[in-house]
Amino acid sequence: MLTQLVIKNAKGKDKTYRLHDRGGLYLEVSPTGGKYWRYKYRVQRFNTLKEKRLAIGVYPEIDLKEARERHRLAHLVVSSGGDPSAEKQQRKAEEKAQFASTFGEIGKQWFETQSPTWSDTHRTRQTRLFFTDLLDLHPHPITEIAAPLLLKVLREIEARGAIETARRTCQVASQVFDFGIAMGETNANPATAVRKALKKPLQKHHAAILDPAELGIALRAMDRFRGFEAIKVALKITPYLLVRPGELRHMEWEELDLNAGRWLV
Repeated sequence: MLTQLVIKNAKGKDKTYRLHDRGGLYLEVSPTGGKYWRYKYRVQRFNTLKEKRLAIGVYPEIDLKEARERHRLAHLVVSSGGDPSAEKQQRKAEEKAQFASTFGEIGKQWFETQSPTWSDTHRTRQTRLFFTDLLDLHPHPITEIAAPLLLKVLREIEARGAIETARRTCQVASQVFDFGIAMGETNANPATAVRKALKKPLQKHHAAILDPAELGIALRAMDRFRGFEAIKVALKITPYLLVRPGELRHMEWEELDLNAGRWLV
């Protein structure tokens, strides 16, 4: 049996060697002086005994007393017909799977997949909605997020008076859940039900400008616009055409006769 003094004084040699304790527990000493606890045991496999080894820890982080306790627990598993190495690997796999299946991890994959095609403006908005407004959902496994939890997060956004932001945030959450379904990580999209429970923003219709002075202010503001070129052009021709914004946005080249200066809607 080993003692603390023997373990402490063990030095590295030309080759790796072992210092045995009891019941298959031993300390493996590497040529560089590293000391590793191992447990050698045998498990029944198809009417034959298969020898296996379990890594218990590294000395001095794991001292003799702790190594013996871990060995005792592993030996109980072997005595009951189990395999401590297989169980350890299974636990690691489950922990990794659970981490990879959080709403945050699935959402980051969704973001990395979709964002390359977004405009800068859209990417900025989606970044804020996912990484800020939905942040409270990130640690939760995606399969455990039910409609009430998502609604609670969105209600907090509504409480700020950001009714439209809450609806947009719900849309982002819905896209993450759909992405998770496609990846085989979940089977449900709770955002579909939550969408119907959100407040609707009040629609405000803008009255026509009838005062010539106010119209002049609006025309000069339109002329000073320095945003996207397509929007700039649309603002310049709108006073001449007097059509609804939707009609102007859906204009098609085949509807235009530039020589005659005519647009047939």
